[in-house]
Amino acid sequence: MKFKNFALKLAIIFLEVILTSIVFIIGISSLNEGKLEFSFPIVMFWITILGSLFISYFVAFKLNNILKLIEKNKAFSVQTIETVRSIKKAVMILVILSFGILPIVYMIADLSDGPGFMIFGFLFVLLTITMYVFTLIVEELFTSAFNIQNENNLTI
Repeated sequence: MKFKNFALKLAIIFLEVILTSIVFIIGISSLNEGKLEFSFPIVMFWITILGSLFISYFVAFKLNNILKLIEKNKAFSVQTIETVRSIKKAVMILVILSFGILPIVYMIADLSDGPGFMIFGFLFVLLTITMYVFTLIVEELFTSAFNIQNENNLTI
């Protein structure tokens, strides 16, 4: 069990390193172009990207807390439910932030005369909405498991 938790913690760290690297590469490539424009789509893009990065750090920290609770055999406790609720709120903020990427996607699609590029922007938004629905399901799962565990403890 400890090896599985260790592997999951390593996976979380690995994903955060990859995400940070991608944001860093995007930042360096935008600075290397030599021309800095502060138009509305570009500012919204950077707010979305950096906000998503910070939210992913928060979610990774909370997932680490859940893994610690699992190690202590407190997977179905009030602390876990509260942690999942805070993750749910963070993902909801991520859903709202994800709409900020649409202006730059529209600008790129307009410049390239490829309206199909807008699909990628909407897929990004739909991905975050799917993550939110998944957190709702996980919250309900942990809540019902906690209630069942309490009922079983009371009957014994």
